[in-house]
Amino acid sequence: MKKKQNIITHGARARKGNSHGLWFIISLIFISPVFANQNETSSEPEPFYLMIRKPAEMNKGFKHESEHAAKPVRKYWLSTVEKDLNLEGYLMVPEGAEKELNIENNKDGYMISFNSPWGDGEQHGANNAYVVDKKVVNNTLYIRTAKWLAIHHSCGWGHGRKHEEKRHTALAFEKVPFEIVPQVLWDDKFHVRTKTGDTIKVYAYAYGKPVENAQITITTEHQWKKTMVADEKGGVQFQIIRDYYPKDWARFHRIHRSFMLFEAEYEVRQKGEYKGLSYDRIKMITTLPWKYSPALDDYASYKYGLIVGMLFFILTIGGVVFYRERRRKPFLELDFEKKVKEKQIREHIKNEKN
Repeated sequence: MKKKQNIITHGARARKGNSHGLWFIISLIFISPVFANQNETSSEPEPFYLMIRKPAEMNKGFKHESEHAAKPVRKYWLSTVEKDLNLEGYLMVPEGAEKELNIENNKDGYMISFNSPWGDGEQHGANNAYVVDKKVVNNTLYIRTAKWLAIHHSCGWGHGRKHEEKRHTALAFEKVPFEIVPQVLWDDKFHVRTKTGDTIKVYAYAYGKPVENAQITITTEHQWKKTMVADEKGGVQFQIIRDYYPKDWARFHRIHRSFMLFEAEYEVRQKGEYKGLSYDRIKMITTLPWKYSPALDDYASYKYGLIVGMLFFILTIGGVVFYRERRRKPFLELDFEKKVKEKQIREHIKNEKN
């Protein structure tokens, strides 16, 4: 009986343990999605930007786009590896008209593309491409905008558009929630003019209107940062620092292009609902990549060295020529028959006088 009792007691404990395990499994089934959802939405979305390389190739560095290499189709990638984006795309051509922008999500990430027909047409100049993502996280609606300025130009088309300001100026698009509008990034012939030491003014716009007190940050290729607060016109002014220091100055390239990223953000207290989720504030974030070259002073020594070298070369060649001219002896041609005849004539004249 004692043995039987032990067996019964053990079975009861087993059933009790199985009951606890069952409840634990049921709890996991119902509670884990809640925690999973919290984990997914607890982190603040990071800013992203557009680039030429794919996200997997970011370790190769930022690749720059030539402003004189016109292409029939433009393709760019988002820097993020996120998969749950709700993207909207906009494309504004130089004259202000809106064109179609394609968004594709594949194994390499999010890619945008648009047509840019060859020739001096309506897209000749600065094309403004935008990608916008919206999501609610911790009762905050995050609106992230990535902007890209594509210069569609070829010198073969001529520079007849140089007097059309809209062609060579970054513009604000009233449909875009938040964006950065820089000034004087290239000249009227579409040559990029941003160089080390230059002062650049950029503006923050929301739906085509300036945003006061927006925080605007510039980050260079080597992670130098500076943040400023926009004035009543939404603008701030930066001076590009020099951060191009090659280890071997013999490899210094005066046309080296460095990367810089403009980033702006601001918040507003506003309640609403987006895709079934409520929020009580809105946080806007936008980015714009650009490039710059070394200042003239950075490679002026090369120019001066070339001038000194040319002067030395000219003086050296001149000195050699002058020395050889001084050492040259005059050529004397002797005609012995002529000498004999002249002597005979002189003697004949002398005899006649006598």
